[in-house]
Amino acid sequence: MSRPAIDVRALLVLVVQLGLTGWLGFLGATLPFDNRIERFAVHHGDQPREHEIFQRLFGHTDFFLVALDLGADPDEALTGRAETWFGTMAETPGVADWFSMARLPSGDQELDPEFVPFPFFQPSRGIYTALFQIEPGLAQGRVVTTFQRAAREAERDGLARRAVVAGEPVVNEALNRSSMEVKEVFFPILILWALVLLGFLFRDWKVLVVSGLSIGSSLACTTGIMAQAGSSMNLVTTLIPALVFVLSLAMQVHVLVSIGLKKSIEGGLRDKWWPNFLVSLTTSLGFGSLMTSSVAPISAMGGYMAIGIWIIFFWAHVTHLGLSKLLGLAVRPPSLSPLRNLQNLSWYQGLIASRWFLWIPVAVIGLGGWVLVRNPTESNGLNYFSPDHPIRVQTRFLQENVTGASHLELLVPLPEVVAGDEDKDEDGAVVMTAFLERQERLTELETRLVGLEDVHHVLSFNQFLNAPLRAEGMLVTDLEAEDRRALAEHLRDTRPELFTRFVQGSHYRLQLLVNSLDRERYGALASELKRLSPPDSLITGPLARIIEIQHYLLRSLSTSLSLTVAAVVLLLLLLFGRKARPWTLMIPNLFPLGCVALAMFLFEIKTSISTVMVFSIAFGIAVDDTVHLLNTFYRNDSEAFELRWRRTLEKDARAVFLTTLVLTLGFAVLMTSSFGPTRAFGLLLGVGMVFAFLGDLWFLPLLLGSPRLMGRSPEPD
Repeated sequence: MSRPAIDVRALLVLVVQLGLTGWLGFLGATLPFDNRIERFAVHHGDQPREHEIFQRLFGHTDFFLVALDLGADPDEALTGRAETWFGTMAETPGVADWFSMARLPSGDQELDPEFVPFPFFQPSRGIYTALFQIEPGLAQGRVVTTFQRAAREAERDGLARRAVVAGEPVVNEALNRSSMEVKEVFFPILILWALVLLGFLFRDWKVLVVSGLSIGSSLACTTGIMAQAGSSMNLVTTLIPALVFVLSLAMQVHVLVSIGLKKSIEGGLRDKWWPNFLVSLTTSLGFGSLMTSSVAPISAMGGYMAIGIWIIFFWAHVTHLGLSKLLGLAVRPPSLSPLRNLQNLSWYQGLIASRWFLWIPVAVIGLGGWVLVRNPTESNGLNYFSPDHPIRVQTRFLQENVTGASHLELLVPLPEVVAGDEDKDEDGAVVMTAFLERQERLTELETRLVGLEDVHHVLSFNQFLNAPLRAEGMLVTDLEAEDRRALAEHLRDTRPELFTRFVQGSHYRLQLLVNSLDRERYGALASELKRLSPPDSLITGPLARIIEIQHYLLRSLSTSLSLTVAAVVLLLLLLFGRKARPWTLMIPNLFPLGCVALAMFLFEIKTSISTVMVFSIAFGIAVDDTVHLLNTFYRNDSEAFELRWRRTLEKDARAVFLTTLVLTLGFAVLMTSSFGPTRAFGLLLGVGMVFAFLGDLWFLPLLLGSPRLMGRSPEPD
């Protein structure tokens, strides 16, 4: 018996596909994670302007704290070992500067830790703390990881009972690791589980293999293009693989069912290329609207997804011209006869006949929008982690025993420094004069700031000036003007970097060490700072920037989602012509979004970047299914509504149900994550999938079957 001839063209298609997938997949796997504030920065508004002024005067200010618990009343030998350990860690590449008790400017006398403006050393508790300033750049994660590893070794070696590393760069690195966990652990499990489900439902391993290659090629090509363009992953763009997976699987299911119904690969592809083209067109337009955002990650996600949906469209069809032909794929879709025969059931006929049921989605959409507007936002990155997570535990230790885990920068103007004096002031005399003339008012301001709730310490040049005198019950303001100037100039000459750290040009810097706050508590603190500070003072720093950026991200994503909905509905109206009505496109597809909003309220899930993205994904998959149903429905325009809808269910109901089932069960895997945003993402997306299915099978026929809503004459009985 002769062997069947190999389809050379199909083999060539497969080889090219495997080559592209392997090459671009390798590039995509190397995408770095970068959740630094600068990645999300916007370039308009007060906060970016104030940060730009601060950066121009003082440079970057990213720092973290390391606290060693040496035990109560440690001896000099142990504190010496701790100081040596700090000095060794300060040599880590990426550390720009550091402060500890031994490095404080003390003049000719020894400083008493009790009177230092920051608790670098607490003898009674035995806690020794150092502050490390870190250089900006992707290397921050490596620096933090090095310190965390060294802290664990310090505990094992007996140097400290406990070693704590905390601060914004530490939280950012934890966010990076959690994002990596999603990419390297949960996402592969999700894909494998979904494909196994798909193969089981179709009862054919070939379906699993072909679907896996199609989805894998789409993921590899999209992330590979991102890598080629020099992009990185962050809390926003890390959702791109999930989006590609969802849309790719949905399109693949529709193609597979069509191939099974037509009993031909070519016939199935011909039948689905047009509705899949419509889906790709509307989805790419929707994601393209995100490119209007001035937040770089959102704009990048919109651009890459606009490209990615066409990559999905390409591989969803081309894979069948290669691997499917070589395997001799003969799809046998699940029967699901109860679903295909819904139109024959009296209870279903009653559901899609009573127009009063249309008040249900309208009410859910309205109530969901109302709830979402009032839903609290999550702007504190620490709350993304469970209470027993090491980041939360170490931050609590730091805030209970040392100081705040975050910080703000308050820049107070020194108006006595006239324009141009800075250029003549080679030794800082003019700036020093302006500072000393306002010292009493600055001392009063700093005293009030330390008394604010959530403010632990204020670091400033004035505080370090006062440190040697506090042991004698004095402040610099108690000295005569001549002695005050002599002390300030001595400190400036012995530690000039300290002077320039806090006084530059016409601004005096106050560094406030505060608790990690959410937006509401930060707003209250910022109001107090503005009330106490002189006019024209500037508030910036990592906490202020994080709060502002997250607020803008949420607002930008909400605006972009609105633009996406409007653009998709308008395009579909143009494509389907006068046959379609806006409400037939909006109500079934906005209904799952209302359900997601209500689920957030019921499960007490705060609005965050990841939860807002669920709305875009749920809307995208709902529109996908709606387009397929409408395309089939409008093909039989000459027939009565009941017959047209029956044929629509017979052809597309299985694909819609299978997509919903596989994605819902697949994303349920994410609910096992310890990372809050990932867990909420899986739960809410499952809710969105289920109610998108319900909206298409209940409310869509309700709308299509209403002569009044569709603008046509009633059909005869």
